[in-house]
Amino acid sequence: MNGTARIIVSAIVLAAVAVFVARSFGGVTETRSTVGNIEKVTLTWTTNGGASDYVRGSIERTVLTVNGATQATVSVTLKDENGIDLLGGLATAVPTNSATQFVIVTNGMTFAVNDKLTLAVVNGAAASTGSAVLYVRP
Repeated sequence: MNGTARIIVSAIVLAAVAVFVARSFGGVTETRSTVGNIEKVTLTWTTNGGASDYVRGSIERTVLTVNGATQATVSVTLKDENGIDLLGGLATAVPTNSATQFVIVTNGMTFAVNDKLTLAVVNGAAASTGSAVLYVRP
């Protein structure tokens, strides 16, 4: 394969990967990347939330960032298909213009998931944007 053919094939492969990595679900855009054996799933909202694609593995850490809201706090839930809030109800007053980290542990274990997740944002969601970054171990 000559150099030009390699460049064309590489461009096609990169385009296919980019389409797979960034997806939009309702008011949520999902972006995924992997470093080592940790998958970083970023759910960015521009409205009051929406669903993600399947997330599989153990959620080791979650970082919520809320930007530009007119209210002092917003309430965020991240629920699995059974309606269980993977943030454990602890994100009911996330300060705006800040990053808040959550490490949710139950019985000494992090949450294992194999579900589509639903991100919901209330209390000023229409006036805010933000993201939930999940660090997932397969």
